[in-house]
Amino acid sequence: MLKIIKAWWSRNVFSVNPWHDKFVILNFIDFYYKGQSDSVFGITLDSGDNDDYPGNKLIIQIWKYSAWIKIPRIIKSWAQKHTFTSLSPEATAQRLEKFGHLDYFEYHARKFGFHMQTHGIHTSFGPSTWDSQSTKSRYFSFPWREFDLVLNAICDAAGVEHIEKDKDVRLSFEERHAIKDTMPRYVFLLRDYDGQEIRAYCHMEKRVYRIGTGWVKKYFGALRPTRTFIELDIAFDGETGPEKGSWKGGTIGTGSRAEKGDKIDAQYLIEKYCAGTHRAKGASYSMSFVRRDPDAPYTNETYRKASAERRGETYAPLA
Repeated sequence: MLKIIKAWWSRNVFSVNPWHDKFVILNFIDFYYKGQSDSVFGITLDSGDNDDYPGNKLIIQIWKYSAWIKIPRIIKSWAQKHTFTSLSPEATAQRLEKFGHLDYFEYHARKFGFHMQTHGIHTSFGPSTWDSQSTKSRYFSFPWREFDLVLNAICDAAGVEHIEKDKDVRLSFEERHAIKDTMPRYVFLLRDYDGQEIRAYCHMEKRVYRIGTGWVKKYFGALRPTRTFIELDIAFDGETGPEKGSWKGGTIGTGSRAEKGDKIDAQYLIEKYCAGTHRAKGASYSMSFVRRDPDAPYTNETYRKASAERRGETYAPLA
């Protein structure tokens, strides 16, 4: 008897769906409890799409929680008529015999409402089609939460700082890559999770932002506070991680950001990266630091040569 009551309760009153992080209440309220952490408040009327998510819904969002409440039909889904033009003669004949025409409809939800987040507000006032030409929505950012890049510089292993962007300098794509292909980089020998030795070619990158854009930048200019980010850019001379050799390929580049309290030192940051836990194919893995090697430049040819040597092949430079 208890099992019958429990089954009835789960089907009609309250159930938990951990795969979708939600509770289902009275079969018409889906309550999600692991939403966006930057959400503040929002109300949206959603028509549904006549497919996987049918029916009108009222969506109420407060912080990371949201309630999707099923309501009577108030608005219709958005529909666009199309005509098959590339069917085979046999398929064309079959469709004409069955339906009498070659038309079909594409359905999407129509949404009306807003969603305020910590960095801006998103408004919806029509179809939501994932197509910028037909979707009716706008996002307005809060200028006091935006970042304005005022300095971007890279530092090589010789201690030379190369300015890529500041108020007087803005290097082109070709100029930036010419510098990166010729400058000396820190070289570290690492051991991958499976024992294979991999070299990491690294340089430091520094970005300085002033907080505030638009009218905040115009009227408060130099009063805006700055935020500085320093990161070790890491380029491996081979694939790393459990996915190397697969159709997707392993990791060949990453970074290690200096957090508060960290030393601004390349070896410290690469050791920090190795000490961390990385994920691939649903599994965790780590790497280990072996030693620092002599500084050297890094190009695509560096990667190709090292990869060929690991496969036991003769390296052939590109013409």
